[in-house]
Amino acid sequence: MAKAISLREVIDGIEGIFEGAEGYLHRSTGEVFVAGEEDLSAADAGEESDARLPAWQVEDVKKLRTILESEEWIPLPTMFDFHEYEVMREFCESVEDEDLRADLLDSIRGSGAFRRFKNKVERAGRVDDWYAYRDRALKKFAQEWLEEQGLEYWE
Repeated sequence: MAKAISLREVIDGIEGIFEGAEGYLHRSTGEVFVAGEEDLSAADAGEESDARLPAWQVEDVKKLRTILESEEWIPLPTMFDFHEYEVMREFCESVEDEDLRADLLDSIRGSGAFRRFKNKVERAGRVDDWYAYRDRALKKFAQEWLEEQGLEYWE
């Protein structure tokens, strides 16, 4: 029987997947593993290339090979799948102050939207509100993903 999975660990795993990395979740144990681009390349290169790896990396690469060959490990969604831009837009629309709402919505148009948005939120003194909103949205995203996978979780 699979144990319930820590929602916090899944969220941390999703947030820990940087560009070029991949994250995995073990269905039965709830273990989360994030592999960087170097580890992924080394795993693809095969065991014969392990001798050229630093000692600290060999174990991670071996584990990654096991993960990639196992059906118990499933890929975690990424922050790209989370669509943070859409969450920013929803946050902007939730702001009651009409002038601030319009300013925030304007800030997320075009290139540099994330930087402009964060600057506007800081100037408006709404940083805590934004991060609380984002955290709730990310929590909901992770919960829905776990439910789609048919996995039980705990908070």
